[in-house]
Amino acid sequence: MKGTMSEMELSFLRQRSVEAIKLKAARGDLHTTVAIGYVRSEGDRIEPDPDLRIREAITTVLSRFAQAGSVRQTLLWFRQEHMELPAVVYEEGRRRVVWRLPVYNTVLKILTNPVYAGAYVRSHRNASADRSRPQVHRARPSSSSGPLAGLDTGPPRRLY
Repeated sequence: MKGTMSEMELSFLRQRSVEAIKLKAARGDLHTTVAIGYVRSEGDRIEPDPDLRIREAITTVLSRFAQAGSVRQTLLWFRQEHMELPAVVYEEGRRRVVWRLPVYNTVLKILTNPVYAGAYVRSHRNASADRSRPQVHRARPSSSSGPLAGLDTGPPRRLY
């Protein structure tokens, strides 16, 4: 019986800690490590790294992926060109950037990190919005100017 209670207590503690992390993130008080290419400034704001070389390396990864279409092809191009990417090393509580030839996970983490898509800037939305229905997004430009002006763009489509 003691083992069962201990497992149940551990489950409750784990569940409570996960919920506490979610609440902290919802308040904007969750501070984790900052992605490469960004630094934490005064007031715990996340800002682009002032080092131009780091910003250009991240931009190159994103643009190369757009051209290649796969993480593996992007990685192979960087390795073929012997281009190093920035990586963060923590020593004695200090953050230091080192340059290394990329491995698959390095490129994948850059491409899947929501910071590079601006998720933390754009995530502030109205909390009272109705989330019970699927969100409808316009798949085509709806502006009346530009190369598609005058064309019927049709009804909005649901993107799942």
